[in-house]
Amino acid sequence: MHPRFLSAYARHGTVVGPLTRSAAMRELFGHLLPDDVLRRRTKAAFNTTLFGEHSRGFADRWDGRGVDTALVYPAGLAATWREKVPDGRTFALLQSVWLRDAEVT
Repeated sequence: MHPRFLSAYARHGTVVGPLTRSAAMRELFGHLLPDDVLRRRTKAAFNTTLFGEHSRGFADRWDGRGVDTALVYPAGLAATWREKVPDGRTFALLQSVWLRDAEVT
């Protein structure tokens, strides 16, 4: 996380963002490791572990309140939470809505 490293790494991105994990691994370690080690064939996912029975139950009961509707579309968020594998980037929002709901009731 050294600022000089992060700055240098950021300069190697593309017009749509940073390098992919495999491209970054090849650039940084391609001269040291075989390609089989550098490229990822699978990706771990923890969303179903972090979004379990209780989270899903709360999401199913959620009435759309507790979010800033200038920033969040409640119906879209609820649809995301109903997906088989919800988007993990919404989990902090789920927690904040749950906390708000717990304070109100």
